[in-house]
Amino acid sequence: VPEGLTTLPSDLPAPAVSVLASRKVGPQTYLSILVDMFQKGNLTITGGYNESDEKRKYQSYVSLARQFEPDQPWEKEVYSALPSFSGSDPLKPNSNFLKPNSDMLKIELEERRKAIATHLDECLQSRGIFDEPPLQVMADRSQGWMDQTRWVLATVILAVGVGLWVNFWLPWWAGAAIGIPIAFVFYCYSIDDISGVLSPTPAGALEISQWWSFEGSIREGLVSPSLDPSQPDPMLSYAVALNQARQWVSNINALPPWFLPDGPREQTRQGLYAAYRGFIGADSWDLDGGPKKESISTQIAGGGGDGGDGGGG
Repeated sequence: VPEGLTTLPSDLPAPAVSVLASRKVGPQTYLSILVDMFQKGNLTITGGYNESDEKRKYQSYVSLARQFEPDQPWEKEVYSALPSFSGSDPLKPNSNFLKPNSDMLKIELEERRKAIATHLDECLQSRGIFDEPPLQVMADRSQGWMDQTRWVLATVILAVGVGLWVNFWLPWWAGAAIGIPIAFVFYCYSIDDISGVLSPTPAGALEISQWWSFEGSIREGLVSPSLDPSQPDPMLSYAVALNQARQWVSNINALPPWFLPDGPREQTRQGLYAAYRGFIGADSWDLDGGPKKESISTQIAGGGGDGGDGGGG
């Protein structure tokens, strides 16, 4: 695969790409699902801020609202998880209005992790990247330290047993020279079960290597955010999935058009960006380059922004 791939290798959904990158369903998977749903309009997200009198700091927050049910099964899991939040807009009692922070949202989505993993397994298997559902196979093969300890003990017993048996006829060093290599071969055959390793198909291996090439291009700055204020950036969810979203989070000009101001009063771009950065870059999502609570106040010119409050989680 050539280096410097700057276009999406395939139309594999971003949450499935996050599984290839991290070998699990985790925070970046959840956020990539949310971003896809924001991009397509299944959910709307609005951000706002309250500017305090003291030091003109922004206390940011976000609000979510369901619009129409998505098509992808893992998105449906997320969509159905949102109403479990209590509370509604007092002015719009039937609006299905949610005001979560990122920590609350992550906890709710963790409750759906197994179901989301099952759907993404089916996606990766149906696309021919793996012959078996990878997350399920890895979970079954790597069932904790007890199973791994049994394999290690079996390897040690085999090495000692072969060595003692050979020692009846040959010197001790000969027994060790024969027993250890046999045990090593046995261990190599069992390593997949010990570590939960699963090999992709040949076509899958090629596609995975293309995604690694694309990830490297983002990391090296060869792929940059779209600055078109009227169109969603298709790269954003993939940058999140590959944990390379630093440019999309830290660039105020990359504020996406689907992140709307909350309330009738006009929001300054700096305040709206504080809410966006506070939510998308929250520590809950564990993104590389996301803003930390101790440094977020330096991000907004002319005042500061506590993006970790409210929407920032």
